[in-house]
Amino acid sequence: AREIVRKTRLWQRGWNTASFGEFSVVCEEGLHTFTVRVHPGDLPADCFRVELFAGPEGTKPSERHPMEISGTSELGFTPYSVRIPLLRPVGDYTPRLLPFSEGLSVPLEAPWIAWQR
Repeated sequence: AREIVRKTRLWQRGWNTASFGEFSVVCEEGLHTFTVRVHPGDLPADCFRVELFAGPEGTKPSERHPMEISGTSELGFTPYSVRIPLLRPVGDYTPRLLPFSEGLSVPLEAPWIAWQR
């Protein structure tokens, strides 16, 4: 509980300082690699996760794909990537930034979610 209290203070102060940079998609070997650059602003790296999200559509359920750091930071922006088989149009997928702490329920306990636009 102490850890969540500490992180909540960090999210309250720093959430609006995080930002997204370049977003790209490359297809090779039947997989699509989605990459987005994230500037954490005032947020420590252990306070957030980056994921690729697609909402439910028709009979297709929503999809959540964790993105991992995939290179070195440049000008404060760190690349995050994920490779997935493309079962939907590329435009259905959007990177997002989520608050993170073990056992935390987002958005119930931490309403901050930032979307790449």
